[in-house]
Amino acid sequence: MKAKVYVVLVIILVLNGLRYLEEYITDTTNWYYGVMLALNLLAICLVVFSRKNQNP
Repeated sequence: MKAKVYVVLVIILVLNGLRYLEEYITDTTNWYYGVMLALNLLAICLVVFSRKNQNP
């Protein structure tokens, strides 16, 4: 993955994660935001770890 694509992907995932975190905090009864936040955090971890494994 090229560096520019990696940076853009991480920025999009972080912004999306912050949006879902805000929605989850304001409405904890809705499971959708909790699940989407968890999936977003998983995606951030996968992107970071895959980048680390590509460039040892």
